[in-house]
Amino acid sequence: MTRSMKTFSSNRTQSNGDVPAVIALLHQQKELYEKLDVLSDHQSVLVGQGDTDQLLAVLAQRQALVDGLVALNGKMQPYREKWDAVAGGMNAACKAQVNGLVDEVERLLAQILKRDELTQGQLQTAKTQVGQELAKTNQGGAAASAYSKGTAANAYAAQSKVARFMDNRG
Repeated sequence: MTRSMKTFSSNRTQSNGDVPAVIALLHQQKELYEKLDVLSDHQSVLVGQGDTDQLLAVLAQRQALVDGLVALNGKMQPYREKWDAVAGGMNAACKAQVNGLVDEVERLLAQILKRDELTQGQLQTAKTQVGQELAKTNQGGAAASAYSKGTAANAYAAQSKVARFMDNRG
């Protein structure tokens, strides 16, 4: 029994040491999501303006933040695997802080996803409009091409070598 108590105490002490690391990681995660939220808002504005060059730059910045979140997620994984022990080592103030950080991250993520869904709808609408304009341009170009080659006039002239309604009497 002494051995199991000692093991439990050792795990509890190690978990207590994990608490500051978990809180620091959650703060980093929150900061990345805040930056992602700002870029998501900027992306939405750029889509509305049709500014493709700036949009591509913002997308590259967003990708860098997402890569950072993936790396951070990897650092958090060991704590998730032993979450019961980590949470057991937290006092009420730490638990409240962790819950607040998690709630804020979830709120930011929901906000980003909602905005991105609206932006995706704007992009789809713009894509459809461009496709329709291209179709009109292609149709107009084909008609112009047909007339520029004189196809209609040449076809009529080929059918009648002699004028049909000509006064030959003089």
